[in-house]
Amino acid sequence: MDVYSTLVTISSKGDLATLKRVLAGEFDEFTADDVNEALLRTACHGYHDCLMALLAHGADPDYEDLDGDTPLMLAASNNHVGSSVS
Repeated sequence: MDVYSTLVTISSKGDLATLKRVLAGEFDEFTADDVNEALLRTACHGYHDCLMALLAHGADPDYEDLDGDTPLMLAASNNHVGSSVS
């Protein structure tokens, strides 16, 4: 599994402890886009703690997916308004 997949998979499952290890560099390097993609996927699932960890690591709350959706839009469309990244 590559780092992008690891970062996205761990964060979108809500595994905060492992996400912190990934963000701390215990695994291979990743790019800012990887962090932003993880934020988009995590917003769909509403894992607030993971969202906050990704934002603290520099994820862009205004990053858009290919459809133009931001993490906030994805959180709202999946009824995770309380987990929003605004």
